Amino acid sequence: MYAIFNKKTKEFIGFSPNEAITMGNVLYKDIGPKIDVGLYRWHGDYDSGSLVAKSSVNYLIDEYKLEKKLFSKVTRKYPIITQLKIIIDQLNTTFIEDQQTEEFKELHRYLTLLHDNHTKRVDHFRNSEDHEFHSKDDIDKSLDRAFEI
Repeated sequence: MYAIFNKKTKEFIGFSPNEAITMGNVLYKDIGPKIDVGLYRWHGDYDSGSLVAKSSVNYLIDEYKLEKKLFSKVTRKYPIITQLKIIIDQLNTTFIEDQQTEEFKELHRYLTLLHDNHTKRVDHFRNSEDHEFHSKDDIDKSLDRAFEI
């Protein structure tokens, strides 16, 4: 198992079991063949860091992962296309034309175009004899049945 580091900054990138990674443009340290990366993490950089048990250090929280989790929650409840439709509908009903900035009007036109194009694409593939179309409902039902016994 190898610990991989950015050659320029010497920051830790990740682990690799593959020796081929040592041929790349990276720094690496051989940390032994039987390291369970589920139980250990690299703490520090190339020069001063070391492999430590996850149980012996504070749990690592990544702001990007927190943001991704938030995005995932929002998009599960309101998929992007649904968000666009809500925004477009709101823009169409609440804003007085002469009070809108040009930037706002451009955003409205762009979101409307995206939504309309998406709707046309879905309809095209749904009705095409050259494609096998799976709707979101079809996929969700299939996933729900995937582990039925």
